Amino acid sequence: MAGGAGGGGGRWPSSPALGGAGRAALTLVVAAVATVLVASHFLVVRVNLRVGEVAPQNVYATREVLNRPLTDLLRRQAAARVAPVYVADRSAPGAAQVAVGRIFRAVVRERAAHASARAFRVATGLRLTAAAVAAIEAMTPRRLAALEADARLVVGSVMATGYRSTPASVAAAHSALAVMVGNLGLGAGAASQLVLAAAERAFRPSLVYSAADTMKARRAAMAAVAPAYVVPGDVVVVAGTRVTAAQMTVLRELGLVQGRGNGAAYLGAAVVTLLLLGLVVAYLWRFEPDRLRQGSTVWSLGMPALGVLLIGRLVAPVSGYLVPVSAASILAAILVDARVATLFTVVLGLMTTVALGLDVSATAVDTVAGLAAVVAVADIRDRLAAPRALLYAAVGGLGAGLGFVLLGDVESGVGLAPWVALGWSAAGSLLGVILSFGSLPLFEQFLGVLTPVRLIELANPNQPLLRRLLMEAPGTYHHSVVVANLAEAAAEAVGANGLLARVGAFYHDVGKLRRPFFFVDNQFGAPNPHDRLAPSVSAAIIMAHVKDGVAIAAEAGLPPPVLDLISQHHGTTRVEFFWRKARDEAEAGGGEGPQPQEEAFRYPGPKPASREAAILMLADTSEAAARALPRPTPARIEARVRALIRDRLADGQLDEADLTLRDLDRIAATFTQVLAGVFHSRVPYPDNERGVPDSGEEEAAASGTPPPKAGGGPAARGEG
Repeated sequence: MAGGAGGGGGRWPSSPALGGAGRAALTLVVAAVATVLVASHFLVVRVNLRVGEVAPQNVYATREVLNRPLTDLLRRQAAARVAPVYVADRSAPGAAQVAVGRIFRAVVRERAAHASARAFRVATGLRLTAAAVAAIEAMTPRRLAALEADARLVVGSVMATGYRSTPASVAAAHSALAVMVGNLGLGAGAASQLVLAAAERAFRPSLVYSAADTMKARRAAMAAVAPAYVVPGDVVVVAGTRVTAAQMTVLRELGLVQGRGNGAAYLGAAVVTLLLLGLVVAYLWRFEPDRLRQGSTVWSLGMPALGVLLIGRLVAPVSGYLVPVSAASILAAILVDARVATLFTVVLGLMTTVALGLDVSATAVDTVAGLAAVVAVADIRDRLAAPRALLYAAVGGLGAGLGFVLLGDVESGVGLAPWVALGWSAAGSLLGVILSFGSLPLFEQFLGVLTPVRLIELANPNQPLLRRLLMEAPGTYHHSVVVANLAEAAAEAVGANGLLARVGAFYHDVGKLRRPFFFVDNQFGAPNPHDRLAPSVSAAIIMAHVKDGVAIAAEAGLPPPVLDLISQHHGTTRVEFFWRKARDEAEAGGGEGPQPQEEAFRYPGPKPASREAAILMLADTSEAAARALPRPTPARIEARVRALIRDRLADGQLDEADLTLRDLDRIAATFTQVLAGVFHSRVPYPDNERGVPDSGEEEAAASGTPPPKAGGGPAARGEG
């Protein structure tokens, strides 16, 4: 995890993961966009091109316009994807039944007239063989009526399925008619021919094409397509390609079709931009290589810088003192590091000078305001960071502005008196603070950086989870407060993130909320439930508070770095009290029963993987051990603390934490100093004439806490 409290803090797993190539590509993208912004102030590239000509250089958009050709193309494509709309023809079933009746009446009529086969086919419209016509003439009226009913049934059933008026759909309907007629059991003679021919003749498509509905659906699809825009920095025409009619339309919208461009200006802007950005990259590569390897660093510096340049284009015409350089400075200091933010502020101040055409006084005022804001947020400890940043930035900017006013080298930007520029400077400081702290939660979520601001929020006692801990497990809450003081002091002594260690200590035992009365902190003289349980069961309950704590904290929305501290604060240590109790019970039984397995009495881990997690482990066990000492003098506390640290070191619990022996010595000294102040001895007061006990005894009686007994330890007290 990252270093001091003023830095970026821990990292969330959701942060953008970039490899070396990705970071380089992102850096180049930032440099390219910055180049365009820098150059666009004094250069509008105009090209002398025609449709079909080869573009000698890239042509960039200088403002946002509607890309009409692309929008029209996307809408036409969306309309083409809409299938033709067919609607139900409600008159078709009735018309089909009428047609069946008309056909069979014609059959009866021609049959009575003894017409020839050809005349029969012409009169009825049925395609029948001569043999079939002869057979039909021999049929009785009852037989013909039955066949008419069969034809009506077949037509009605097939049309109920729904067939469209396309040739393929009609052919499929005729196939379905033939299948149904075959299923009637009429054989292959004249009867089946008559029914099938009449059904095919009477069939009507029940779904017909609706031009109006199809057009309506296509218009809706076109309307759903969002307009395509060309934004500043987009490449409209790529160098070496022929200009299309669509590209020429966009160039005309941008007003870039007249005159010739000046490539040298872009080259100059690129050189200036790359040199300035190269200073920051070189500093990171030389002094902060770990931060350079983090993808979030490029985002944390690049995006605020580009944002300031873009906003500066809007506000600079009013006054150069409104350019919110301090916004990017504050974000860089909180998300990355105060030292990096200092250099970044100077570089950004120079870049805004070139990109926005600011004069020396405006550049100095904006840069000084940004540097002052970095000082204000370099070591955030409370919720006054925002007003403090505003105060520092305003004082810094006003001081620089006052100096230039006295030198007579200030222009307000709107033709007003020079002193008005000081008002613009204060407004710029306010804008910078609003933008930075307003966008900070977005950067925290997107980059996955746990900032000091977020840690301060989590350390607020009014956090719902801490309120629960206070009300449901008060003993654990007060233990956590002492551990938090220990962890923060020790972390700062060795250069770790003290604020993160403090927050982790506040929440490290929230898992005890599941079974608070199984921990002696919260029993307050009540019977200890572990007295009735087997040692293995007690150990399992004690160890479960780590897993429960991670689950409860995750449900409450605590960030992953805090969850890591909760899961690692016991490492793979052994629940010593219940392990010894199980071993003693096994020995008392003569060793004949099952022997306790040590792994069943060890926490599942993982071991502490950061300095903050290791410090939290040592603070937790040191506080519990010091509380159990019968006479907690400074010497006894120090001896106990150092013994515990040696035990954890020998047990391999600190193998994965970046702590040196010198760090452990400083941690022990810090723990001793803090614990000696917490568990200081009191001056005994003699009994008065009425036999009232001294204040120390009175306090113990009121709290219901018996004096600690020798040999007691964290596990014996049910703390795990």
